[in-house]
Amino acid sequence: MKRVWSSETLTNGAGVSTNWSGTKLGPFTIHVDGPKLGFKESTLLLSASILDFVVKREQGTPPYPSSDDAATWTDQQALLRAYDADTMKRFREVLGSAVENARHQLLRRGLQDPTLDRLYNDPGTTAGIKIIGHKLHYLAEKLPPDEPPSRQTSQTKHPKQDSKAVAPPPSAPPVTLQNSPGSAVSYNQQGGVTAGTFIQGDPPPQFILTTISENTPQDGLYETNFKLQVTTARSIVLRLKARATRFVGEMRITKEVPLGAGGEAFMSMLSRRGPTLIEENYQNIESGSYTITLHTAQPDKVTLEYH
Repeated sequence: MKRVWSSETLTNGAGVSTNWSGTKLGPFTIHVDGPKLGFKESTLLLSASILDFVVKREQGTPPYPSSDDAATWTDQQALLRAYDADTMKRFREVLGSAVENARHQLLRRGLQDPTLDRLYNDPGTTAGIKIIGHKLHYLAEKLPPDEPPSRQTSQTKHPKQDSKAVAPPPSAPPVTLQNSPGSAVSYNQQGGVTAGTFIQGDPPPQFILTTISENTPQDGLYETNFKLQVTTARSIVLRLKARATRFVGEMRITKEVPLGAGGEAFMSMLSRRGPTLIEENYQNIESGSYTITLHTAQPDKVTLEYH
C-alpha cells in the first residue's frame, strides 16, 4: 500500500500503486514494504483520485471561444479541443487500468452500474470522467467492510527450563548516539539483526536542476522546460513549486527512458494551483532524469523550486 506520512497530512495513491508504506526522513519520504489495502478502501481512494484529477483539469481548461474574429475563434476552439484530448490521454495513462480492474472486481462481487459500463473505457469528456469517479464511490460503499490483514507470527519452541531461579542477564551498557539519525544499536538480541550491529540510514536524495528552454512559442502559449536529475536510494515524494505572472494549464513531468521502452506517467496528489503559482506533489519518484514542462500566457520568467 502506498502510504505517505508527513507533518501536514496523510495521503494514499490507491489505484496507482498499492504495495508500499512510507516513513518520513527529514523533508523526504522513504518507502518500505507494507500490507496492502482492502478492496473497498482502495476503490474509495481510487474514486477520490479520479475526482481530484477532474478538479485539476477543470482548473486549467482554456477559456471557451468567444472572439468575433473567425480566425481567432478557430484557434481558441482548436486549443480547447487539444486540451480535452490531452485530458483523455492522461486519464487512460494514469488511471485507466485501475478503473478497468476495479470494475472487473466489482462485477465479480455482483455489483454493476450500466452508466459505468458505458463510460469506464471511453469517458469522452471530463464530465464522463467525473461520473466514473462518482459511480465507483457509489458501488464501493455497498461493499462489506474490509477484513483486517492477517498477521502471522512465528513461534519458537524452547526446551523446558529448570524451575530453579535463574540469574537475570547482565544489563546492557549505556548507549549514546550522537549525530546519527535513523541509526539503531541492539543488545542481547535473539534473531533479526545481529546484536551490536550499527544501522545507518539512507543518504538524503540529491537534485540537479537545469533550464532546457524558455518561452518557446507553442499553440499560442509559451513553453518553458526544466531538467531535474534525481539521485535517491528509494522512491520519494517530489514536491515542486513553480511561479510566474500567469500560467496556463498544469505542470507536466516526464521521465527520460531508453528509446522504445515506453513512457511513465506520474500522478500528483495534494496539488495547489493559481494564476501565478503551481504546486504539485509527485509520488513514486526514483533515480533518473525528469523533464518538467510549464506554459504561460506570455513570455515570462518561470522559477521552479524542489524538495
